[in-house]
Order: sequence, then structure tokens, then C-alpha cells
Amino acid sequence: MKKLYNILLILAIIGTICMRFAFIPQKAPNNLFVDDVVTVGTSIVNKNGEVTEIKGESDVEILYRFTNDKLALFVDNWRFIGDGLTAVDFHYVNTKGDIVIADDFDYADQFSDGLAAVGKDGKYGYIDTKGNVAIDFKFDYTRSFNGSTIAPAKIDKQFGYIDKSGEFVIKPQFDVAFPVVNGISRAVDSMRTKSGRNEFTRYIVNEKTREVIEVDYDFVENFGENGLAPVCKFSRWGYINTKGEEVIKCQFREAGEFTNGIAPVIMRDRSCAYIDEKGEIVMKFEDFKKLGSFHNGLAWVADKNDKVGYINEKGEIVIEPQFELYLNVIREDIYTQERFYAGGNFYDDGYAIVETSDRKQCIIDKQGDFILEPIYSSIN
Repeated sequence: MKKLYNILLILAIIGTICMRFAFIPQKAPNNLFVDDVVTVGTSIVNKNGEVTEIKGESDVEILYRFTNDKLALFVDNWRFIGDGLTAVDFHYVNTKGDIVIADDFDYADQFSDGLAAVGKDGKYGYIDTKGNVAIDFKFDYTRSFNGSTIAPAKIDKQFGYIDKSGEFVIKPQFDVAFPVVNGISRAVDSMRTKSGRNEFTRYIVNEKTREVIEVDYDFVENFGENGLAPVCKFSRWGYINTKGEEVIKCQFREAGEFTNGIAPVIMRDRSCAYIDEKGEIVMKFEDFKKLGSFHNGLAWVADKNDKVGYINEKGEIVIEPQFELYLNVIREDIYTQERFYAGGNFYDDGYAIVETSDRKQCIIDKQGDFILEPIYSSIN
């Protein structure tokens, strides 16, 4: 008996050591600066304001932000191809301004975890960061894996979900499907009624279990890290869990993302508050018109004059309201929503994009000091 006890004790010690040194995957940081540069307009700018142009290109139309793969998507050669149709070319550039993937894709998405959805000659697939084909071009449309194990892919006019081998793990059955966020994706079917109106049926899709759940709401937004998502029914907002159950009833004028266990809402009387995961108010403000979710310890707030500042998690103002609100239009294939205002969330590296009264954009740190001066018309 004593011998068995000693064996179990040794196994427990070994298990503890293994757990101590086991690799635990970490979520990739969502930084604003990548290799100390950021994309501004159609150029690359470092923290000193020094500009790098994309080498060998003079007709860049759009330059997107750098992802953790240290590549940015850019669009050039906008042209008409007849009957009012236009075409563009998609390429990728590194943080030094070198074009590293120069294929003329008809469509391309940004990289995520080493893969990017691209389209060419009417078919869609995925490439790796060297431009090699990672998943064959055999789909009618593809979307980003977005750091998950499954991604939306379309074939024969219907979306399903594929894994990284390129095989469907959830059969094509939706009119629209979105990338996974925090383990849950959203999908939509639409049907035209006899009156000519479109009626939508919405679903949530679990990345891990592959379960598809129908949810009866007018809008469903992305799930937060705590497994709750804002939903809207008859112009009132609440929250559901990953089983599609309404855990905070639809009662608010607006509702935002849960971060650090709390979410911003606008009450029926137009006052602003933060609620916990039970729907209880933990902070309420009478002097603010809008609130953002907390990111990196700070949340943007807008006062009655639409000036934006920042508060900490105690509700204390740490950067005085002085910046401008700008509309963040949510565009998804079958609807456009102009509900949220963006005051500029802080990224994981401690920087935020804000807009000044003369409609110039700049970057500030968590003390409110300028990292890039307010001289730019657009920071990506």
C-alpha cells in the first residue's frame, strides 16, 4: 500500500511539473504599432513620424493596417472593365515597404495566423505568408479564419464552414456567414416574402462543438470573451449566451461588448451605465452621452457636447474630453448599421487613434500625449 502511495505521489509531482512548463497558447496581442510602424493613408509611418512609401508603387489606392503576421494588404490599379464594373488588384507589403506577395488577386483579405483568404479567376482559397497556396482555390467565396480553426466558405450559393484542411465541417446551408470571434460565429438566411420584404433568420455557430443554433433577434453582434453577445429585438438591446439563451433581457437603447466582466449600455432614460454579467448596474453616469467598452484599462466616453475623453475602471476621468466622435458604420452583407460611435479604443500596446476638432487623426498614449501629431486625414 505504501509503495502504491509513493508511486501516486511521484506521478502527482511529475504532473505538477509538466503543468508548470506546459505550453499554454496565448491570444495574439492586438497592437496598433507592428514593428514600431503603423499605416497612415497609403504610407507607412513610424513613431517618430518618419514616412516609408511602398517601394515600386505609385498608384496605391487603399492600404490596410498591419496584422500580427507583419503584413498589410493594399489595393492598387483601380480600373473600369466595362458596363460600369470596376476591378482592382490586391497585394501584400511588409513593415519595411517591400512588396512580398505581388500576385494580382481579384480579392484578398488580411492575414490571420499565417493564412489569408484570396480569390483569383472566379475561385477562392487561402495562401500562406510566402504566397504559397495553403488551401486550394475551389470555393465560390472564402473568409478569414480569424485565429480560429474554422472559416466560412461558399459553394453553390451557400456558406458552410471549413477547417484548415479545406474540408467542410459544417455543411453549406447559409446565405451569409461571418468569421469566428471568441469561439462563436454568426450566420444568416434570408427569404423574400410575398410583399417583397426580406425576412432574416439568424444563427450562432459554435467553433468547438460545431453546433448551429437558431436565434430569434433582429440583430446579433459578435460574442465577447465572456461568452455573451449583444442582441436586438424590437429596437431594444440585451445579451445572449453561447447556447442562444437570453441572459440579460432586451431593455436597453444600446448595448456594447463585454470586457473585464462589464459592458456599456444606454438606458431608456438615455443615461449611460456599465452593467455586470447579471445585468446589474455597476457604474452610472448622467453627464455622458456615449460610452465605450474597456480596452487596456481605459474606456472612451463622450460628454453632452460629443467630446471624447477616457475613464479608468473606477469611472474616473483620466484623459479630459477633447476629441471628436466619429461614426463607426457596421456593414455586413445584408444590412448596414449606423449605431455605434467610435471614440478610439486603446490597443494592447497602449495607444489609441483619436480625431481632433479640425477632423485630423492622431495617436495618443494612455496619458493623453501625442505619439503621432494630429496632421493625418486617416490612420488605418
